[in-house]
Amino acid sequence: MPIFTSSPLKNWHRNYFFESTGIKWIPPSPNLRLRRVHSLPRIEILQNAGVSVGRGTQTPFEEFGAPWLNGDDVASALNGRHLPGLHFTAQPFIPIVGLYSGERCGGVVVRITERGAVRSMRMGLELP
Repeated sequence: MPIFTSSPLKNWHRNYFFESTGIKWIPPSPNLRLRRVHSLPRIEILQNAGVSVGRGTQTPFEEFGAPWLNGDDVASALNGRHLPGLHFTAQPFIPIVGLYSGERCGGVVVRITERGAVRSMRMGLELP
């Protein structure tokens, strides 16, 4: 007997965003705000490589960095990959909690310019 079963969803299409469901957003983590949930699959994997994903800042999951990371070089390389719906800008940050708390990190801000064009898995694969 399967552990998971699925039920068909009515009036839903894969290109819909959560806001279009009318369901109240309940964050599964205090750092995961609705407007940032689209960034999570893209940069969360970086934590395993010792890179901060902005926890302890005002923009968790919208930026990433580390004391040893050159934000200018990384932002330039990512912009050169022409990832649809995304733009990268170098911006250092200092997290107040979490990985590298109190340390200046060379950082990169991830800006979503066209949400419908973004392919989360591709960005995750393109990250350094």
